[in-house]
Amino acid sequence: MTDEVRKRVFGYLGLAKRAGKLVSGEMMAEDTIRRGKARYVLIAGDASENTRSKFHRMCTAHDTPVSDFADRESLGHAVGTEYRSVCVMTDEGLARAVARFFTSE
Repeated sequence: MTDEVRKRVFGYLGLAKRAGKLVSGEMMAEDTIRRGKARYVLIAGDASENTRSKFHRMCTAHDTPVSDFADRESLGHAVGTEYRSVCVMTDEGLARAVARFFTSE
């Protein structure tokens, strides 16, 4: 993934956060996925193996698209916190916009 594409994905994350269409943090993300409100899930590549496998299994079970992206510090910075392992987009349009960067690889 090029730096330009990474910047665009981070931009969409920031936009989703400002629009109130992004949930971050493991507990809130898990709840959002289980309630069927998640439209796209991004997991930090440096999250623990346990966290990554748990969210991949959960997303598969709930038919939610998921991708590994960036690192915890970068995800956190994009959404205005220090570190984040998981970010969940709840808006369909924003989720589609982000998903196209991962399906074209």
